[in-house]
Amino acid sequence: MCATSPPWQVDAWDLPADLEKIRQQWTPLREILDDGALYALRVPGVSEWSCGEQVGHIVLVAQAMAHAIEGNLAEPERDREGEWAEFTERVLESGGFPRGRAQAPTRLDPTPHGHDDFAALLPRVLDSWESIATREEALRRCLSRARHFAFGYLTSAEWVRMCAIHTAHHLAIVRDIRGA
Repeated sequence: MCATSPPWQVDAWDLPADLEKIRQQWTPLREILDDGALYALRVPGVSEWSCGEQVGHIVLVAQAMAHAIEGNLAEPERDREGEWAEFTERVLESGGFPRGRAQAPTRLDPTPHGHDDFAALLPRVLDSWESIATREEALRRCLSRARHFAFGYLTSAEWVRMCAIHTAHHLAIVRDIRGA
């Protein structure tokens, strides 16, 4: 399967397509980490975070999401009755959410960290997601749920979808910073 849309756009809800989209999204993250000027680029009218801080946030969130998926897979009965927040289905179906509506939890704020932290963390996060991608059928069958602070309880397949959406959201911000 090939992701043909740009990395800042998520297509129809489909587990293999979402896994491929996530793979596609790693390339621009690496490019930003490899380019010091781009990493530092900041346009306050677009976002308070620099391109590098956007990448750092993506990496921190992708790590947390991988952890939620691994927890779901390890505990097949966990929170199976947990429910979505009222707007979650719209986000999962549409493949996007509006800017500026939510604030990242403190533990996912990239500003206390630096480039070297994210450059060291990215390969570990990529390895986690490559491992997750090899278990597509288990992801599809997994009915356990882990709680997201805003979206409620998500299954493993829903976490995959959310990772693609979240990463696309921040890559769109990076695109806009670069264009400003």
